[in-house]
Amino acid sequence: MSNFLNTAGIVVLFISLIPITNSCKKDKVTPPMLTTAGPTEITQKTVTSGGNITSNGGEDIIIAGICWSTSAGASVKDKHTSDAKEIGSFTSNLTGLTPGARYYLKAYAYTKAGIGYGNEVTFSTLPIVGATLTTAEVTSITPGTAISGGNITADGGGNISERGVCWGISASPTIEGSHISSGTGTGIFISNITDLTPNTKYYIRAYATNSAGTTYGNELTFTTLGQAPTAVTQAACCLSSTGAKLNGSVNPNYLSTIVTFEYGLTTAYENSVTATPSPVTGNNSTNVSAYISGLNIGMTYHFRIKAVNSLGTTYGDDMLFTTPIPPPPTN
Repeated sequence: MSNFLNTAGIVVLFISLIPITNSCKKDKVTPPMLTTAGPTEITQKTVTSGGNITSNGGEDIIIAGICWSTSAGASVKDKHTSDAKEIGSFTSNLTGLTPGARYYLKAYAYTKAGIGYGNEVTFSTLPIVGATLTTAEVTSITPGTAISGGNITADGGGNISERGVCWGISASPTIEGSHISSGTGTGIFISNITDLTPNTKYYIRAYATNSAGTTYGNELTFTTLGQAPTAVTQAACCLSSTGAKLNGSVNPNYLSTIVTFEYGLTTAYENSVTATPSPVTGNNSTNVSAYISGLNIGMTYHFRIKAVNSLGTTYGDDMLFTTPIPPPPTN
């Protein structure tokens, strides 16, 4: 009888423990579930993406974000962000990307149960393009020099490795011809142009070079200063029986100009004398003169001014003077 009671007691105890044992069992946990947001706001070096965590799998989200790679099968072993710790949608901003490159990305979420990944999406960053720039107005023009430059307002996504201006006597000059480099980078720059030809029309453009190539600004034109001199013969004065002062004026038109007077008994002008001053420079009319001697008494002479610079020779009009005959001596 006692054996039966003992057996029955064990059975009752076992049955009574069943609910307690079952209540200690924990629900099965799994890695989180989520989807990847399509990339938006794509630039040369950045993109916006994100994801939506639909289930944490029974464990708290430790961290979530986006992982990306230039090869398919991106994982947290690749570059990744850390953007969220809760179920729901999150946004990720990716930076430091390479222009013109193809990328693969996935949303991920990490819990104690493991890492869950969203669907993989792919996109390409925008490629590097030519720079955006304008050509500066040409100033400080002389017969052989000028100043210009430019303003680079956008680098096209690539570093500006060279910038400057190019010029030529034909439209659409390029860096294959005359040009001057004025540094690197964006912004305003100044270019000092030299070795130009006087009185010449030039075409000029600013340029900027990056990995996409060389881009040119708007085309401008300018004409260097200088032309053949202007010369005017003026009346002689201070006559003596054997001498005279020859006069004239010259505008050198920005170029150094040599001035002389030619004179003689005919328009063949057998003689020449350097004027004072000579050479003359600038762009104003300058009075010049020269004293001559050793002339014949009572003779009529022809004379004219002559001006020479790098762009030509100019003669003044032919003029006359007559040396006076001195009065006879008195007793």
